[in-house]
Amino acid sequence: MKNKYILIIGAVVSFLTVCIVFWPEQKSSPAPVVPANVPSPLPAVAPAPVQPPTAMAQPQPASFSNAPISTQRQFENMSNRERNAILAEIANQDLASIFHAWLDAGRVEHDPMKQGSLATTLAGAVQVRAPDPTFLNQVQTFIADGANSTMERSQLLGVLGEAATKESLDVLLQETTVLSDPNLKYQTMKEIIAVGEGAQYGDGKIHEELSLALEQVWKESQNQVLLPSVAMAMAAIGTQNGIELLVSSAVTTGSSNGVRKQAAQNALANATILNPHAIPPLVARLSNQDPTSATSKLASDTLARMGTKEATLALIVWIRTAEATAAPLAHSYVINAKNPVDIWDAAINSSLPFRSEQNREAIRTGLVEYRASRRFGP
Repeated sequence: MKNKYILIIGAVVSFLTVCIVFWPEQKSSPAPVVPANVPSPLPAVAPAPVQPPTAMAQPQPASFSNAPISTQRQFENMSNRERNAILAEIANQDLASIFHAWLDAGRVEHDPMKQGSLATTLAGAVQVRAPDPTFLNQVQTFIADGANSTMERSQLLGVLGEAATKESLDVLLQETTVLSDPNLKYQTMKEIIAVGEGAQYGDGKIHEELSLALEQVWKESQNQVLLPSVAMAMAAIGTQNGIELLVSSAVTTGSSNGVRKQAAQNALANATILNPHAIPPLVARLSNQDPTSATSKLASDTLARMGTKEATLALIVWIRTAEATAAPLAHSYVINAKNPVDIWDAAINSSLPFRSEQNREAIRTGLVEYRASRRFGP
C-alpha cells in the first residue's frame, strides 16, 4: 500500500514539472515546423509611402555681422551703441564693400534705417578717401540705370552731395546730362548746391578744386536748368575767382545772357557766403561807384548778407568813405545786422572820420532801432 502511494505522488510531481517547463511556451504560438527541403515564403511587406523630395536650402546672402539673415535685428530695435559699432566696423572697409553693405541693407535685410545710416557712412568714406575710377563708374552707372529703384538712386545722389568732393561733384555734373527722370534730375541740381555748401568748412585746396570745376561749367555750359545750381554752389564756396565771375555776370548788360545774369544775381542774393576770399571782388565793385548804382548796391548788399566780421568791417570802411547817398543803406544794414552790433558801435566813434556825417548818424539811429526791436525779444 505504501508503495502504491509513493507511485501516485511521483506521478503527480512529474506531471507538475512538465507543466511548469512548458507553460511559457503556451503564451505564444509555437513556430510551425518547416521541412528542411521546403523553402519558406517571404512575408508580404507593404511598400513605404513615397516622401516628396526635400527642397534644398538656398544659400543665404553673406551678412557683415556673420549672422543668419533670419536672426538679423533691425536697426530700429538696437541701441545707439550697437548701431554705431556696426557702422564703425563697416566704415573700415573699402568703398566697394561699404557700397555693397548699403545695398544689402535695403535689398537683403530690408532695413531702411540701416541703409540710410550706411549712406551717411559711405559719404564720409568718399570724403576722406580717393575713390578709384572703377568705383566712381559703378556709382554713376547705378544712378543712371532705370532698373534700380528711384529711392536707391536718389539716396546715392545724396551720398555724392554730402561727400562734397571734386570726384563726387564730377559724377553729379555728368549725371545731369544722362538722367531722364525729372525728379532725379532736380535732385541732382540740389546736390550740386549741397556740394558748394559742404565745402564751406573745407580747407583752401577743396575750395579751389570745386570752384574751378564749377567755373568751367559756368563759362561753357548752355544748360539753362543747370546754371542756377552752379551759380549757387560757386557763391557758397566763395573763392575770389568764383565771386568775380558771378558779379561780372550779375551786372552785365544786354539780353543775350539773361539766364546767366539772373542766376548770378539770385546766387549772390541768397547763398550763404562765409569765405573771406569773397570780400575783395565785392569791395572792388564799391570803389568809385555811386552808392545808389546797381553795381554798388549789389556788392554792398552781398557784404551785408555775409554777416561775418571781415565782411562787416569792409562794409563800414566803405560807408565811412561814401557819399551821403549811402546813408539809407547804412541804416538798413544796421537794423538788419546778423552779427553782434559792437562792430557798428565802434564805427561811430567820434575819432573816426566820415566823409559824410549823415552816414555816421544813419548808423547811430540804426543801432537805437536795432536794440529797441530786440529789447523784449528772446
